[in-house]
Order: sequence, then C-alpha cells, then structure tokens
Amino acid sequence: LMVKEGCALNVNTFNSLLKGFALLGDTESEQHILDVAISNGVVPDFSAYKNVLNAHVKGSDAQGAVRVLQQSLDSGFKHNIVAYNSVVDVLAKVGEMRGASGIVDLMVKEGCALNVNTFNSLLKGFALLGDTESEQHILDVAISNGVVPDFSAYKNVLNAHVKGSDAQGAVRVLQQSLDSGFKHNIVAYNSVVDVLAKVGEMRGASGIVDLMVKEGC
Repeated sequence: LMVKEGCALNVNTFNSLLKGFALLGDTESEQHILDVAISNGVVPDFSAYKNVLNAHVKGSDAQGAVRVLQQSLDSGFKHNIVAYNSVVDVLAKVGEMRGASGIVDLMVKEGCALNVNTFNSLLKGFALLGDTESEQHILDVAISNGVVPDFSAYKNVLNAHVKGSDAQGAVRVLQQSLDSGFKHNIVAYNSVVDVLAKVGEMRGASGIVDLMVKEGC
C-alpha cells in the first residue's frame, strides 16, 4: 500500500520488517528484506545486520553469514571479535577452511586481534578435514602469538599425529601442551611411546617413559 501510494520506504520501514521476520525465525525473509533495502539505497540499523548475521550462524548457513557480514562492512559498519569468530566457526564446522581463513585475514586487516576462540575454530575445521599439517601450523601460530588453545585442541592434534604415524609431530605437540601447562593421562603418553616404537625411535620412546615417571604417571 505504501508503495502504491507513492510513499518511499525508509530505514524505519525496513527495520520493522527485519524485526518481525527475526521474531518468526524466518532467516530467508530477513535476508530478502535486507537485500531489498540495500538495493534501494537504504542502510538498516547495525542491529538489523547483527540479527540477520546471528540468524545465519544459528542456522549453520555459512555462506549466508559471510554474505551479510560483507554487506554490513560495505555499509560502513564495524564488527567486534565475537561476530567475526561466529562466522569463522560456522565456516569451519562445514569444512570451508578457505573461507574461514579469508575471514581471519579480514580480521587481521581490520586490526581485530585473534583470540583462543578463533584458533579453536580453525583447529576444529582442519581436524574435520583430516588436515594434520594445517592443524599443526595453526597450533604453532597460536602459540607464537601467546594464545593457548583449549586442551581438547592439543589432544586432537596429538591424536592426528599418532593416527598418521608421525612420531616427531606427536612428540612436538605433546611437549607444546606440557609447556602450556596441561597434563596428560597415561593413554596419551602411551600413544606417543607406541608411535615412536613403531618407527624404531627407541631413544625417543624411552625419553617419553622417563617423562611419564617424572610426571608421576
């Protein structure tokens, strides 16, 4: 009716529509309204962008999340690390690590410091793909930036090295986790001893046994 009467829609019109569709959990319509607003040269409130972004994230719509993040940036808005991390995480969960890495590059460009949640999401994503080399790289980058990932992240990388029969990689991440103040149980230690023994590195295996005794394991 407004359009029929020649009444130009403004930011308040679109904000109201966006709130209504958000209330219904209708993400597709939210995105459509946002697209129409932008195509008509109207910039909705930042809260509207955040709501649509969060809806895409909750719905595990990785590409939708990336789309509205870029739309909000193009409109001149800035996001905090929580928003960026949510997009990195939803991309990582579906194994889209190139996209996740692109968001991380954007975070760095925007001067947004990466934190433990950023690295944990990247580690989970590469673990999902079975990309142990990239897992280890991300772990190294995190540590070099003074960030200590969750213990589960260390365990995942350790297990990946063990499963891949990478004895030196297993020793490396075991030591990294110990240097970060974490403790392992006998199952983890035994897995490293076993992978070393399987490739005949008995000096290394004996060193891990000595470490076990020292740690009271």
